[in-house]
Amino acid sequence: MLYMVKLLVRYHVKSLVYRFQTWLNKKEIEHAYRTKEYRIPRLFTRRNLSFVCGGIVIVGLVLALAVSLPALDMSFLAGLRPHYPQRSNTRVSSGPRFPVSLSSTSEELESTLPDTQIVDAALPKDTLSSRYPPHLYYPGFLRYAICANKADQTMYLFQRDSISAWHLHRTFFMATGERRGRKERDGDRKTPEGLYFIIGRKEGMELESMYGPLAYILNYPNKEDRAQGRNGNGIWIHGTARDSIPFQTKGCLELYNTNLRELSTFLGIGIGVPVVIVNTPDSVDTAMFTLYGDYLDRRDELLTSYLSSQRVLSDVVTSWKQAWESKNIFAYRKYYDTLAFSGGGLSWDTWRRRKLATFDMYDWITISVTRFFLAEVTKQKAVVKFLQEYNTDKSHFENGKVLVLRKNDGEWKIHRESTFPQQEHIL
Repeated sequence: MLYMVKLLVRYHVKSLVYRFQTWLNKKEIEHAYRTKEYRIPRLFTRRNLSFVCGGIVIVGLVLALAVSLPALDMSFLAGLRPHYPQRSNTRVSSGPRFPVSLSSTSEELESTLPDTQIVDAALPKDTLSSRYPPHLYYPGFLRYAICANKADQTMYLFQRDSISAWHLHRTFFMATGERRGRKERDGDRKTPEGLYFIIGRKEGMELESMYGPLAYILNYPNKEDRAQGRNGNGIWIHGTARDSIPFQTKGCLELYNTNLRELSTFLGIGIGVPVVIVNTPDSVDTAMFTLYGDYLDRRDELLTSYLSSQRVLSDVVTSWKQAWESKNIFAYRKYYDTLAFSGGGLSWDTWRRRKLATFDMYDWITISVTRFFLAEVTKQKAVVKFLQEYNTDKSHFENGKVLVLRKNDGEWKIHRESTFPQQEHIL
């Protein structure tokens, strides 16, 4: 309808302009044959009249649209926009917005050291940047928590403003597993239920396009799942393929990409953020969290383990860069899984020859590592990311670096090595 109105207005405007130009041409032709005393005054030249007429047409067009547009039925435009289900915050009951135990002071790691001291203890001084808030490195203060309700397909993000004051901060529509019920085994295409924590983050080249721009990894199966014989893995909070909408998943929690990016602005790397997955038609209140009163202790245990792993891997990266700077291929080699290594599509032998060539080319090499963080860690695998500044007597460049390490005979070895544009680094 709006399109037809625009066409009609455009037709009438062009018709008026054409008629005016015709009249003006006629007057000028007549003027050419008139005597001097009958000439058109200079005020009414073609140029001046064109400006006047153009102004009149523009004013008329604005007035016509102002009168006609309010009366138009714009409902047909709804089909042109992506559908985001509307979620009312009134579903959340009054009173505390999350488990009462959130007000507990049992967070020992928080009470012993301020955030900045925790970070300083976690990483070498040369890996830190004061430009970025400490919670992106180590979430010592529990600021956010997530409840994902499968019953209403809604993800609730809660925020704590102080020690005990929680409130609902955002709600996001989400998709869950295509089959109903609680996840029991690998491949059953169900979404688990219980208390979980974010233990890693993937993004960019680490993901297939179907998962969107990034993904948060959950620690499924947890202790309760394993005790009950539930198995499987790979439960994430992720996005969708480009221009797609959240649909049924294989068990993950799927958001619109725009919502996922918004969520990431609050969570950062997300390590240690609790994610409670429930399946209840009732309002989101404290009653459904009575089984998870000990989750703060579990979080402390998880973060303590994470922090310990981060220290170890930070030391590994520091020693690796020092071996690189020494240009000693034997010292450098011991940090790699030479049998299974791949870097930029190169095997270890090709990688080694290339490094030897660069060692011979430069008189000196220095590498600076900043914004280091542990993106994912298990007993046998770890992924670290950082910004790398590479300097030699002949060149200089900066980029992001990803190292995938695996544990061989009790030692961490680099299994994969790749770079990415530094602008993509989340920190």
